[in-house]
Amino acid sequence: MERALTSLPASRRLHLAIVALLAAFLIAACTPSEERGGTYITFDADTCAFTINLRMAFWGDGASQPQVTQWTRAINDFWNGKAMKVGNCPLRVVATSQMVANHGACPRGFHCVEVKRIAPGTRHTSSVNLPEGNHRNGDGKPNGWKVTDKGTGIDAVDAEWDSEDIDQVAIHESAHMLGLDDEYREGDVKCGVADCVTEIAWGNQVVPQRHIDDLAKAAELKCPCAPTPTPTPTASRTATPGVAASATPAQAAVTVETISRGGKHYPTKQFRVAAPDRCPDFHYHGPGRALESGLQVEADPNPDGCGWGSVPSTPKEQTPVTPAQIDTFKGAGIPLP
Repeated sequence: MERALTSLPASRRLHLAIVALLAAFLIAACTPSEERGGTYITFDADTCAFTINLRMAFWGDGASQPQVTQWTRAINDFWNGKAMKVGNCPLRVVATSQMVANHGACPRGFHCVEVKRIAPGTRHTSSVNLPEGNHRNGDGKPNGWKVTDKGTGIDAVDAEWDSEDIDQVAIHESAHMLGLDDEYREGDVKCGVADCVTEIAWGNQVVPQRHIDDLAKAAELKCPCAPTPTPTPTASRTATPGVAASATPAQAAVTVETISRGGKHYPTKQFRVAAPDRCPDFHYHGPGRALESGLQVEADPNPDGCGWGSVPSTPKEQTPVTPAQIDTFKGAGIPLP
């Protein structure tokens, strides 16, 4: 083969070299999404928001789609919607999952979780095997985070859960996949399994700021955004009879980011942002409420695909909201604007 290539004209050899380089470029361009790891970070410059993406593949004789779906929903429900910030940048965690036939079928770049089938009432210790990485927690222990030319993340790891694990166990183990270490030690009565890695998963449903700080430090997150300036109050004015008074900043309409569907406006703040899966882009999922429909809840239009639409390609607008609409959404646990 080498002799045959050498005998080709120079122009032909140059053509083959260019084709080979182009193929290598395309291969490299298509693989980073697979190689970013089971945990990786994205940043939205428009909203100054960090997203920690958590990708999991489940297999084993104890794994079932309904349970995997429930665990994934519990992880997202716990982390999302909390007022987590790194500096002035919002921080959220987006978990996605899928079922696979066996360990060898776990996609490259996904945490691979074996689910053992155990009898109800029996004991099993679920675990996550974090890699060394090149970052360490404050106590000197490796936390799995590392920086490569493909970005900051945690390589795909193996984990072992069981069929009797409740939602709180899944949330607890997800904290390990984000690089958080157990805070309990054997024999330490101050902090039992039910209170640690986090008080997060056990009872009070609060993400301690120290865990957010640990995540930011481990992943070297530095918010590039300045604080949102506070509007300067202006003196009130009395309108001259017969002369329209111009609106002051305090009187300006309050708006909220929405997407439109069927003539209605749906605030994007209420949706969960899912990482690429069957949908090739980050996309909106979850039940939706339109400003015009009060508390009427509409189902996710495409739960197995792109949901309410792709985040980057769905047109968004700033829609005025009334005090009544703000109160209605606040009553449903959705703060506007």
